Amino acid sequence: MDQVRQVIKLTIPEVSEEDVVKLEQQLAALGVRTYRDLRYVFESDINGCLKPVQIRILLDQIRRRKCNF
Repeated sequence: MDQVRQVIKLTIPEVSEEDVVKLEQQLAALGVRTYRDLRYVFESDINGCLKPVQIRILLDQIRRRKCNF
């Protein structure tokens, strides 16, 4: 999950630590363990963890970016 945290913080640097923890918990509940798993997350899976625009930015960047994690 360290990779996931890194991606969140790099993509949305202004996100609060509380929101990062909430998002990490939700992602873990969905079965996300690695950066690559994030490509299969939908906006509806993480509603309520971040603001809607933050979710869209995060998911857009994950799907566009090739990461070496």
